[in-house]
Amino acid sequence: MNCSSVTSYDERYTPAVWNYPNITRPFSIIYYVLGGSAFYTIEGVEYPFLKDHLYIFPANKVFSLREDPRDKFYSVYIHAFTS
Repeated sequence: MNCSSVTSYDERYTPAVWNYPNITRPFSIIYYVLGGSAFYTIEGVEYPFLKDHLYIFPANKVFSLREDPRDKFYSVYIHAFTS
């Protein structure tokens, strides 16, 4: 995977509401999980984000994101154009 540009990045808790069903983006999204309780769904199967793991969601793929609002998701995230 080649990264041609990074459009945004940060280390933070998610916004007040973090529930995104059936999204797709023209860029890859990368998460490094620091804490909290969140889940991603791909092809109808839901998986938990695991602390100290890195996740890469490729551009133009449909997926869903949600968190447990009682345990805010905390991560480093990167939005990057890749090829």
